[in-house]
Amino acid sequence: MSTSIETTGAPADAVAAADRETLHELGIPQELNRRMTGFGAFAVPLSTTSVLTGVPAMFAFAMVTGGPAALIWAWLIGGPLVLCVPYSMAEICSAYPASGALYFWSDKLATKHHKIASWVTAWVNGIGQIAGTAGAAYSMALFLGAYIGFKTGWSPTLHETFAMFLGLLVLAGLVNSFAVRLVMWLNEVSVWVHVLVTVAIVAALAFVPAHHQSASFAFTKLVNDTGQSHMGYALLLAPLTLLYTMTGLDAPGHMSEETQRATVNAPKAMVRSAWLTWLLGLALILALTFAIKDYNGEAAGQFGVAPASIMVDALPNWMATVLIPGLLVGTAFCLFACVTATSRQFFGAGRDSVYPLSRYLHSTWRRFRSPVFATWFAIFWMAVLGLSTFWSYYAFLGLTALASAGLFGAYIIPVFLRIKAGDRFTPGPFTLRRPKLIGAISVGFVTVFGLAALLPTTWPITLHDFNWAPVGLAVTLVLVLAWYGIGGRRSYTGTRQFTAEEIAAIEAEL
Repeated sequence: MSTSIETTGAPADAVAAADRETLHELGIPQELNRRMTGFGAFAVPLSTTSVLTGVPAMFAFAMVTGGPAALIWAWLIGGPLVLCVPYSMAEICSAYPASGALYFWSDKLATKHHKIASWVTAWVNGIGQIAGTAGAAYSMALFLGAYIGFKTGWSPTLHETFAMFLGLLVLAGLVNSFAVRLVMWLNEVSVWVHVLVTVAIVAALAFVPAHHQSASFAFTKLVNDTGQSHMGYALLLAPLTLLYTMTGLDAPGHMSEETQRATVNAPKAMVRSAWLTWLLGLALILALTFAIKDYNGEAAGQFGVAPASIMVDALPNWMATVLIPGLLVGTAFCLFACVTATSRQFFGAGRDSVYPLSRYLHSTWRRFRSPVFATWFAIFWMAVLGLSTFWSYYAFLGLTALASAGLFGAYIIPVFLRIKAGDRFTPGPFTLRRPKLIGAISVGFVTVFGLAALLPTTWPITLHDFNWAPVGLAVTLVLVLAWYGIGGRRSYTGTRQFTAEEIAAIEAEL
């Protein structure tokens, strides 16, 4: 995938003026503080994709839906294909660096029916963001409860797990509301945490255990415990770990109004973070697979997170005790970053009256210059969605499937529109040499395996273990389209273009 990026050195004041001018050309005032550096922009998507969250959360699922070989080959083959998605999005982001990102891009790229394309993108993206963040918070609550129980003998009830889930959401909300500088710093620390913890786990599992599984086990062992007799069905589900881990690639777009030299730094952040996540994930998956000792026991381990059980069995107790909390810390960074990106999505879409209470969603706390109402609006709905876990653990898997399908679905809408736009699209500094080919690969891969994420995960199907993600997504689309037909097409006029006088007044007031 060849790209070219035009870069020029410039003093800080000139860069700030250029960023503001780019935003003004899109008809948008500079309302958020533009403090984020290029490294900070790279840190956000690395935290939202979070290999320390996605791989551990889905590893047990992968062990029974395809097994080691399916997981490894899905990561090896699917990785280069899924990497086409951030490349495609990065080119669009470079041209339209605005909060809300995906829905804004869809409005600008569509020639016909741009309002409904943008409307659907905003809603699918918003639902995916909420589901993904709720899934990360609930995964951390499960893991935290199991880890504390391992050390103390405490066995958290479903209500206690949900209380921890709510507590984690509230903590993330407080940090994102009143400590914006801390959030930026945490994101940058998160890069080193993800790299160092992953490298430490991989090194420990590679060199410490006296026995490792064979290459034949890792690359050829297939397992199908889905209840379906055909292995092909399990193989269709195998890429779900990759898709869930790679959700969050749109974060630099949502944060672009806070990023310095956003037309360059935001797209570069998308691409580079995706590459590093894929490489770290591959190393982690291989290390965990070769270190498996008790396959069935570790797949249903006491932690609720198979990699932790694998480390307990493979490593000395003191080493596992030191390394396992690294997974928790990585998930915490992921949660904070996901809440940040989600709040900016609602803030941006609120500017154009896409959602209910848009007037409040597109507001900032003047002292902190942060979208406080959007943050707590998103957290409220994450908590509501988390109530589904009282039904069964499969509801949590449904959250991950809904996040994967919803987010990647929102990713490829503007990518598809970019393909159709052809030469009508004016790229920014980040350009692709073969945008149509890379875009077509993105759309094809996501269409096939995004739909596979909505398949039932176990057979025979019962209400207890049914994958409710397709129902949730279908109901969402029906309601969104119905709402658009009833009143949205009149209240939503597309992305708002502020006049020069309005922009000057808003910025002067801030």
